[in-house]
Amino acid sequence: MNIELINICKTFQDELVLQDVCGSFDIHSIAVIGPSGGGKSTLLRIIGGLLAPDSGSLKIDGEIIGFSNKYLQSYRRNIGFVFQSKGLFEHLTALENIILPLVHTFGMGKSQALEISSKLFERFGLTDEKSKYPFQLSGGQQQRIAIARAVAVKPKLLLLD
Repeated sequence: MNIELINICKTFQDELVLQDVCGSFDIHSIAVIGPSGGGKSTLLRIIGGLLAPDSGSLKIDGEIIGFSNKYLQSYRRNIGFVFQSKGLFEHLTALENIILPLVHTFGMGKSQALEISSKLFERFGLTDEKSKYPFQLSGGQQQRIAIARAVAVKPKLLLLD
C-alpha cells in the first residue's frame, strides 16, 4: 500500500498542529514517533478519514481521498483503527464490542460475527473474557479487545494510535 501526504496542514482553534506534512510511503508497517502533542494522533486521524485536513491532499494507492461524508463512508470500511482511549463501549461486553461493528457497520449475520469473534478471542488469549465488561478487564486486555475488533474485518490499513 502506498500512502502519500501532500502539504497536509491542520489547525485547532489558533494552534497549528500540522504544517505542510509531506511524504510518500510504500508500507507494510510504519511508526510515527514524536513528542506528546506533536500531531501524531491528528495525522493518523487524517489518514484514517476521521478528520479532514485544513489544506493539502492525501493519496492512498494513487487515489486522492475525498473528505466528503459520502466518500468517507466507503473509505473507512477498509480501515481498522485503535484509539489511545481504546474506544470500547462500557455498557457492552467484550464479545458485544467486537460483534457490534461486524453486524451494524459491515452487515454481517450474527452467526458469522460470532464465529469470527470466537476465533479472535482465542487468537488474542481472551476466551475467558468474552462476557466481561470493559471495567472488569485490565488495560492490556481492553487494548487487545480493541485490536481484535479492528482486525475482525481484515482491513487493508490498520492504524494504531
